[in-house]
Amino acid sequence: MADVITTIGTTGRNYSTVTAWYAATYGGATSADVGIGECYADSDFTGDNGLLMSSSTPQAARLRAATGQEHDGTANTGVRFYGDADSSNYFWDINATNTPIYVEDMEFDGADRDFDVMWENDEEMGVFRCLGHDFTSDSRIQAMQMDGGSGDECYMMDCIVYDMQGATEAAGLADIAALSAPVWMVNNTMWNLEHTGGSAGVWLNFIASQTGRVCYNNICMNSDGANYANTAAVTGTNNMASDTTAPGAGSLQSQVAANQFISTTDGSENLKLKAGANAIGAGADVTTTYTPAEIDILKRDRDAEGDTWCMGAHQYIAVAAGGVSYVVGGGIFVT
Repeated sequence: MADVITTIGTTGRNYSTVTAWYAATYGGATSADVGIGECYADSDFTGDNGLLMSSSTPQAARLRAATGQEHDGTANTGVRFYGDADSSNYFWDINATNTPIYVEDMEFDGADRDFDVMWENDEEMGVFRCLGHDFTSDSRIQAMQMDGGSGDECYMMDCIVYDMQGATEAAGLADIAALSAPVWMVNNTMWNLEHTGGSAGVWLNFIASQTGRVCYNNICMNSDGANYANTAAVTGTNNMASDTTAPGAGSLQSQVAANQFISTTDGSENLKLKAGANAIGAGADVTTTYTPAEIDILKRDRDAEGDTWCMGAHQYIAVAAGGVSYVVGGGIFVT
C-alpha cells in the first residue's frame, strides 16, 4: 500500500477543488493505494457543495489540511469550505463502497445556507479535528448522519460544531442506521442547536437498541431539546451537558456555556476552553481504545504530553504568563 499525495488549492496545486481531486480517482490512487488530498487555504473552497464521494477505487482516502494550513479552532483561520449555494440535501455525502474516508483539520462554514446534512456517512468515515458551524435548513439539520451498512463505522473526534438550526428537526449526530457498525463520538464540543418546528433538537441522538455506540468526553450544550438521547446502550463516561442528559460516570450536568468557553458571542465564537472551566482535567484517558482522540483540535497529543484529559475538543494548557499554549504539528491516521 502506497500513499498517493496530491495538493488541492487555487495557487499552483494539482487540483483546484475537492470535486476535481475526487473525479481523478482521488488524485490518481489505485485500489492498492491511499489517496491523500492536502488542502491549502489559498482561497475559500466554494465549488464542492453537494459532493458525493462514491468511487471504490482507492483502498482508503484522506482529505486533510496541509501542515500550517489548519484552523486554530475558530472561524476563517485555515482551510475553509464555504457554503456558497443552497442545497436541499447534504454538504458532503461519503458513499464510497470499500473506501474508508477520513476528513481532518478543516473548517466547514455553512454560511446559513440551506443544507440538511453536513457530513453523511454511507461508508466507513472519520471526521477528526474539524470545525463546523452556521448550517441552517428549511427542513432537518444534522451535522453527522450515520446511515451506513453493518461494517460502515463512523468516527467523530475532537471536532467543534456550533450554530445549527433546522425547521423540522435538528441533531448533531443522527444515528439512523439500526445496524451494528461502531459509532464513536469522542472529545467533541457542540453548542447552540435550534429547531423552529417539529421535533426538538438533540446534539447526540443514538439508537437505544444498538451496541457499538461510544460517547466519551463530549461537551454538548444549549440544544433546545435534549443534549443527549437514547443512551441506554452507549459505552462512555465523562461527558458534559447544559441539561441533565450527559451519560456515564464522571459526567457533569447542568453546566453553563459561559463558564466553559472563551466566547459564545455571535460572529466571534471561540469554543476553546477558558481558564477555570469545569471541563479542564475532567475527561477520561481513552488513548489505548479510541485513538486518535488523544490528538486535540489544535494537534496537541494529550497522551505524549502526559496531560490530564479535558472534556471537549480542546486540551487547555495553562502557561506561566497566563492564557493558553497551542500546539500545531503533524497529522494522524486511523488504520
